[in-house]
Amino acid sequence: MGYLIPGLFTISYVIYGLSMLQYSIDLFDKNIFTNSIVFFVFCYIAGLIIQEIGSMIERYELRKIFKDTYSENILKKDSQIITLTDKIKCWNIMKKHFKIPIDLHIKEKYKLSKKMGEYGHICYIRCRETLKYAYRNANILNQSEVFNIHYCMSRNLLASTLLGIIYFSFITMFMTFKTGQVYILGTILFLIMYFGSKLFYRRSQRYAKYHVNNTITLYLATYDNSDAPQIVTAR
Repeated sequence: MGYLIPGLFTISYVIYGLSMLQYSIDLFDKNIFTNSIVFFVFCYIAGLIIQEIGSMIERYELRKIFKDTYSENILKKDSQIITLTDKIKCWNIMKKHFKIPIDLHIKEKYKLSKKMGEYGHICYIRCRETLKYAYRNANILNQSEVFNIHYCMSRNLLASTLLGIIYFSFITMFMTFKTGQVYILGTILFLIMYFGSKLFYRRSQRYAKYHVNNTITLYLATYDNSDAPQIVTAR
């Protein structure tokens, strides 16, 4: 559904945009069953493409914008994703359970920030993989993965609305030049896509944070890592 729904949304507005230009493509025969299968296959493929576009946007832009909501930042001093107590528990887990040597006393701020980002990402990945293995064996979808599904769908819809902004801006400009008047319908759809992108951006940001937070807290709850804090945080 994370591919199908964004793909359905994208294909629908693309087809509607073509009808605004009085242009159509006859892809279907007269059999409604066959038409439905072909349509949903197109939607799924479009969803896969949107997924890849969303991944590229995430890699180069969203991580900078989301700042505190990604796994690389969970253990940093100013991160509000998990509590300080849980951060210290994570340091203990990394040192004792995952056997990862850690050094929190690097003096240079940039190197310390980079190292803590690396630790945070390793901690998140190890916790997530452990949970996925444990819950998959029990045939249960854990809560952190539910939040991840919501995040991925929101991110894909965000990518789709960003493409929609470009798509309807071109249609609006083309029809405005063609008719010599401002194309009102295209402008309205452009604005809908713009406000939709703002909405899905906020939703993506929220669910990214929920996912990372629940991955850590669920791991700490599932595996009784309630040792008293031992690691001294970085000065």
